[in-house]
Amino acid sequence: SLFLPRFWETVRQLLLSTLMVLAVLIPLGWYAGNRMVIPLVGLARAMRRVSSEPPSSVGADLYLGGDEIGQLGRQFQAMLNELEDKQALEREMIMSDRLASIGRLTAGIAHEINNPLGGMLNAISTCRRHGNADPVTARTVSLLERGLLQIKETVAALLVEARVESH
Repeated sequence: SLFLPRFWETVRQLLLSTLMVLAVLIPLGWYAGNRMVIPLVGLARAMRRVSSEPPSSVGADLYLGGDEIGQLGRQFQAMLNELEDKQALEREMIMSDRLASIGRLTAGIAHEINNPLGGMLNAISTCRRHGNADPVTARTVSLLERGLLQIKETVAALLVEARVESH
């Protein structure tokens, strides 16, 4: 019975000091936790947006401080930059493939036009050499030849434009 009041006083002081320490540590822990969690939550949110948004808009709100979380944010930003470069390169390759396809198509069309065109010009040349000198026929053959030569020049210009030069 002699030690019981002293024991309860010690327990009360211990509880009081524990509550005071907790009153200080809980806000400090909350502050430190938020300081770590908020940047990580932002990074996780940005990672979820990678597949649905362009890389340039994904990393706009990343934490880039000097600590480990900031290093993680900087590395993620570097990854986004490389992804954007890769996507731009893919777009250029697709455009280059399309232009190459157009070039091949143009060359094929030019070949298909030039074959009958050569035959028709050859027929006109033969008609002039071995035909009669009728003025109406000569005028008609001249008009045909002029039109066919214009088609030949147009096809030649298409082939020049479609030719791919290596630099």
